[in-house]
Amino acid sequence: MRISKYTQNEKERTLHIWIPLFEEKLDDQHFFCEQPHMYLIVWDKWDSKKKCNNLWAKLGIGDMDDFDYTCEFEHPTPELIHEIINWMLDHEYTTISDMDDVIKIVDAFQNRPVRKRKRH
Repeated sequence: MRISKYTQNEKERTLHIWIPLFEEKLDDQHFFCEQPHMYLIVWDKWDSKKKCNNLWAKLGIGDMDDFDYTCEFEHPTPELIHEIINWMLDHEYTTISDMDDVIKIVDAFQNRPVRKRKRH
């Protein structure tokens, strides 16, 4: 896993995590441009109208060109973000052979229960 970018200023914080995947090339057909990857982007942005922070996350699989398949999470909890990162680590270097594999990986996460953990 690679934390490829973390930025912070007065109004927002952004975390971008990138994990490589592998493409299984079938019959010389290339589904992705270069190496596919799974990514998580988390934004924590100040909402001046509501006078509070607005947390938002996006999980997706993409390539180095124009392919993106994503799901978005509005107001994710820290527990949910932790589960997404664990989900990504579970799938590091997963092999993808077609669009069905992409959909299974991204959509399957949405059906996973998120358990709250006690902090020690």
